[in-house]
Amino acid sequence: MSDRDRGEIAIALLRDDRLENYRRAERNIDKLEASIRQEGLRTPLLVRPFRDPSHREPTVYDVIDGRRRLRALRRIHEEDAKAFAVVPVVFYKGNDVDALVMGFHLNNEREGHGPVEVGEFLRIMTNKNLKIADAAKRAGISGPWASRVLRVRNQCPEPVLKAVDQGKLPFKLAEEWADLPGDEQEKRLAQFTAALAAAEGAKGARKKAASAAGGHKVLGWRPLTNILALVQKREGDYWKGYADALQTATAQKDVPKDLQKELDEQKKRMKAMKPKGKK
Repeated sequence: MSDRDRGEIAIALLRDDRLENYRRAERNIDKLEASIRQEGLRTPLLVRPFRDPSHREPTVYDVIDGRRRLRALRRIHEEDAKAFAVVPVVFYKGNDVDALVMGFHLNNEREGHGPVEVGEFLRIMTNKNLKIADAAKRAGISGPWASRVLRVRNQCPEPVLKAVDQGKLPFKLAEEWADLPGDEQEKRLAQFTAALAAAEGAKGARKKAASAAGGHKVLGWRPLTNILALVQKREGDYWKGYADALQTATAQKDVPKDLQKELDEQKKRMKAMKPKGKK
């Protein structure tokens, strides 16, 4: 990166609210602030200039990567107006989608993303008219995983999403509930939380809690009937959806005998439904 890509920008011109933010929470701001006070700002912010059409020069700079750092810097600057009045930055050129993808990868390299954050990122991308396959490719994740996390993001209520994001609820259990009404999902979350607290420290506590909340006896197993029901909704790409569903089903470990039997029966039913001329 050349020197012309670097610079300093007045802190008042840095904005962290114009680009959409897929992150669930800005964690550890206090720790980051303490680190910057002691060691200074090690990594410059990645920014993109935004020019109002009525102005010749950029009026503000969108922060693509470094929202947490900016918030920590603002705290320090509020106490001492001379501290970080200008902030080291690296300039980035790209549209909204490019900027969001860049921020996604930089954040993922440092901290990694949970499934809910990935789902939120994909929601933003698809709202910008990207197909889910294209959004998944740009995020560096598989198409099936992208479909799963986006479905949970779109169909689970906030309390369930929050519990998954905080590690208090297995993602696969939320995935199993995703087709239920929101109030029913919240009810099951309460049941799971109460059962987990009651069984704290006991062997297999999470499996028992999942069972108490209506989960399948194999924690994380998504019932085959749910998989096939979703496949049948894929009107324009039915057979590809069917293949993906069977691959998902048979990839599970320790498939219960009753569900394996259901899988075999469904294969026969689906084969009988096969359109003429399809191989």
